[in-house]
Amino acid sequence: MAEGTEASVELGSWGITRWLPSWCPTSQSKLEEAEERMLQPIQSKFSKQFVHISNDKKLWTLVFSGSVESKTPLVLLHGFGGGVGLWAMNLDALSQQRPVYAFDLLGFGQSSRPHFSTDAQEAETQFVESIEEWREKLGLESVILLGHNLGGYLAAAYSLKYPSRVKHLILVEPWGFPGCPEADEQDRSFPVWIKALEVVLSPFNPLAGLRLAGPLGPGLVQIVRPDFKKKYSAMFNDNTVTEYIYHLNVQNPSGETAFKNMTISYGWAKRPMLQRVGLIHSDIPITVIYGSRSSIDGHSGNSIKEMRPNSHVELIAIRGAGHYVFADQPEDFNHRVKRTGQSASVNLYVFACRSAACITTACPSPEPRFAHCSRGSGPYRRRLGRQLWQPVLNLKESEVGAPIRAQEVDDSTRKQMEGNAEDLQTLSHGAPEWFQR
Repeated sequence: MAEGTEASVELGSWGITRWLPSWCPTSQSKLEEAEERMLQPIQSKFSKQFVHISNDKKLWTLVFSGSVESKTPLVLLHGFGGGVGLWAMNLDALSQQRPVYAFDLLGFGQSSRPHFSTDAQEAETQFVESIEEWREKLGLESVILLGHNLGGYLAAAYSLKYPSRVKHLILVEPWGFPGCPEADEQDRSFPVWIKALEVVLSPFNPLAGLRLAGPLGPGLVQIVRPDFKKKYSAMFNDNTVTEYIYHLNVQNPSGETAFKNMTISYGWAKRPMLQRVGLIHSDIPITVIYGSRSSIDGHSGNSIKEMRPNSHVELIAIRGAGHYVFADQPEDFNHRVKRTGQSASVNLYVFACRSAACITTACPSPEPRFAHCSRGSGPYRRRLGRQLWQPVLNLKESEVGAPIRAQEVDDSTRKQMEGNAEDLQTLSHGAPEWFQR
């Protein structure tokens, strides 16, 4: 869809279209300036570009590569109403270890704001396909995918459809995982005035009031969300953050409308992810990060763990953090994500020799590889079937070479292994120095 056409998408059910830009003190250039101020404190070198995808759409992208281009890249997906600028306190730290990509989701920020389907499943597909086209255009073979809020939901949906492209899935305070509770339970959960307000506001987009406020909008953001200014106070002592949030959310509400169409009353997802997360490929490790003070659902992580008994699921609660974990406790958040990324790319899988008795090397891939065994008459290398690997995270130095029992190998697999004796070149490539000895 062409740029000029994108600008005329209706505001949800209101049918208010062309007069909003003149009513709200905003413009594309003001959004660009607000984002520029958000990114100004960043010390690392990075590039900014539009990545063009199908139907004339484009996704606004920040790229931090530095000297770590060979590492698996980390891709950041922001939440509802967000944009790349909200990662300002994380980008320097996270990009020290590996390439980092952050982009405005389709329908948000500086990315194209096209018309989305009113069908929840189709709208979700539009988001997911835009992510895949973006990855393909940038030539990224596989990624560590991190999503916050709506971004977490879309990261999980992407992992379901394109599992071979995801090395590790990191869900940060994800939206849309639990289903809507039973009517009786929901009635007990909310006071009467909230239920009445829901009935009145349900036809409208979530942030329609901000646009309706017109010139009062910037002040309204500061009144309604003064916490954002506090979260980023280490970087800014003015209204930089609230101005950025304002300009993000008074443009054409394309992604906002899509989100509205993906929800039912009280913001529950029409297609809860917990009903599908068990179908994500078992080889993909999942890390769920919550803020200890968040009011958002904190039980989905345990549910994911129960649904995936044979897969790695790690639950992390960051003390003193609310829903915006990455801004509330950025140092702790950055440390946890960097540690998770290290585990994902270095030593996720340990392989046993065909005797199922010893382990002497680890591999960063779940695919069958060659493992070195020093038992018997001398070293030999054999190709191992998938049933022999075991996922191991945060492998300690003392555990390297420790025996790990694996299941027995049947005769047909043993014969296949006998016929595959190839040299092992770089099985432990990228591992810590102590691991490569």
